[in-house]
Amino acid sequence: MNNQRITTQFGAQSTAAEVIAGIDLTGRRAIVTGGGSGIGAETARALAAANAEVTIAVRNLEAGERVADDIAASTGNRQILVAPLDLADPASIGALVARWRGPLHLLVNNAGVMRLPHLQLTPDGWEMQFATNHLGHFALAVGLHDALAAAGHARIVSLSSRAHLRTPVIFEDINFTSRPYDPGLAYGQSKTANVLFAVAATRLWAADGITANAVHPGAIAATNLSRYMSPGLSLRPAARACTRSRRSSRARPLRFWSPPCRSWMASAVATSKTAMKRWSWTRIQRPPAASRATPLTRTQPPACGRSPSTPCSESAACRGLSRSRDEKKSGKLMRYRLLGKTGVRISEVALGTMTFGEDWGWGASPEVSGRILDRFADAGGNTIDTADVYTNGTSETILGELLKGRRDRFVLATKFTNQTDPSDPNSAGNHRKKVVTSIEASLRRLQTDHIDLYWVHARDVLTSVEELMRALDDQVRLGKILYPAVSDWAAWEIAEANTAARLRDWSPFTAVQLRYNLLDRSPERELLPMANAFELPVFVWGPLAEGRLTGKYLGGQTGRATEFARPYTCVGSDDIVHEVVTISHEVGCSPAQVAISWVRQQPGSVIPLIAARTEEQFRDNLAATEVHLGQQHLDRLDALSRPTLGFPADVMREASVVGGVYGAQLRDIDDPRAQAVRRTTSGGLIAAGTNHAG
Repeated sequence: MNNQRITTQFGAQSTAAEVIAGIDLTGRRAIVTGGGSGIGAETARALAAANAEVTIAVRNLEAGERVADDIAASTGNRQILVAPLDLADPASIGALVARWRGPLHLLVNNAGVMRLPHLQLTPDGWEMQFATNHLGHFALAVGLHDALAAAGHARIVSLSSRAHLRTPVIFEDINFTSRPYDPGLAYGQSKTANVLFAVAATRLWAADGITANAVHPGAIAATNLSRYMSPGLSLRPAARACTRSRRSSRARPLRFWSPPCRSWMASAVATSKTAMKRWSWTRIQRPPAASRATPLTRTQPPACGRSPSTPCSESAACRGLSRSRDEKKSGKLMRYRLLGKTGVRISEVALGTMTFGEDWGWGASPEVSGRILDRFADAGGNTIDTADVYTNGTSETILGELLKGRRDRFVLATKFTNQTDPSDPNSAGNHRKKVVTSIEASLRRLQTDHIDLYWVHARDVLTSVEELMRALDDQVRLGKILYPAVSDWAAWEIAEANTAARLRDWSPFTAVQLRYNLLDRSPERELLPMANAFELPVFVWGPLAEGRLTGKYLGGQTGRATEFARPYTCVGSDDIVHEVVTISHEVGCSPAQVAISWVRQQPGSVIPLIAARTEEQFRDNLAATEVHLGQQHLDRLDALSRPTLGFPADVMREASVVGGVYGAQLRDIDDPRAQAVRRTTSGGLIAAGTNHAG
């Protein structure tokens, strides 16, 4: 390795402001781990002073918020964001990676732990210093690879230590199982591994415009920027750095490349990847070039309309990764959508509460229900779905008790239609009398004076659409419901109802609820196109196909789903489930999370309803918000589960028909509608001069 000497004009007491003076990083985006104190905080401060957008990723959110507020006050830069990150927790790393949008120009891996006096292992069985100081940095860098590549010219900077000069990495005994634990050796090997990663990353990713550096501040008494970062350093190849002694102003080179290192480097990356698989982080596998367009690197404009590479005051809101200065220090990473054409914000997943109550013999107790609701709320969830018949009304009753004192922070939805009293013929249906009595009963059980989203549970052909829509509109005008919605209707029926409401100035349906999952994609024939045309968000029940997509029934096991639920016995259904399980192993998550994420990533505003009987099940389902499937995974699932749309959709998507209807210039029309037509055309490119069918 070339031990080139690097010198700067800065002294040991240079301040961050002096080092960064004259450098303008406007439009550049950086992540600094461990930015809640010390070197990380000063690095974030220097970058902010140069007008960069800086995300401080920390385990202690309160410390991160304090530093961010201080930096914003001292630099005047309000683009200082805070995100939760625990480098010893693969799920925490996965959440940060999944939420990042757009390019990333600089990743400063600073966070770590040092010289733990006793051997500590992570829950996944790794020595804590190696897991935090190296494996966590490794996973984060590889997870953010595409974002770094999207920047065009990006840099990874890992904080190393001179301890690497004395400490090899014993890959065969990372966890000190066959040698006495030594805090210094444990710390040193983690820092040596960072040097090896910097060398290998630069070699592997040079074509992507990514350079990696491993630097160290030397022996320091304070945390001025000049001790660990300089303009000269930032322009040098990987694994070159310099340090200044407190006793000398002369720059001395760091010899990162001693003879023993050469024998380690060949296996460093491969060994680290093997380690990361054991560490439950399989997303580090770099996807093939043809399938690298994952949600991590999407470059379409955010909601505010800005270019992803252009900073704006709304950048935090657009990405949803980090929190504003005034937001509570809660670590929420839930994203939100709008309720159709309204301005109401709804969480990207909704809490289904059909399992709240034990009246049917398999639900959750009020205590467990309360803990599930609290976990949902702590994650940022705000949309709750129930019905007057769920667990014979107990679901609504439990919710009424649980929401005391916090009702208004939730978007509360319930349903009516099904019979609630077998002795009363008018306790069923969608007629006006049923609407009025059902609303009053639900309001009492829910202990509220209004319902945010009121679902018509099913189609009642004995009641005219006009009677139903006028009855719902009356309740809107009375303030007892805010928005009507519809569940389990045919597409043409919803279109008829909303058209009738619009013509008469009544309140139309604002959302649609339906069954949709990898084993039943029939809504793609009519319901989803209708919802898109009317701008209705789609709430999805049964995203797990009543448990079948978890894979637990593949071996012929029986349970509630096989005994009482819908069969889902379409040809190839087991192949679909097997693929879900396979992808879950590749991604490093559960099959349920793959199935829910597939629903969540469908075009349009599609919101899965997640529910569970136990806290463990719900925790796993909720974690699907932290999982993003790559395009290659979506393509594999689509190939196995794609439905036959039937006439006229199949015919109208044929290339020859599209060519006749839209003309040979369709490919030259720059409009979202034209793009949608091109995207759904089958049979290859549209040829000029083709005749349309018919």
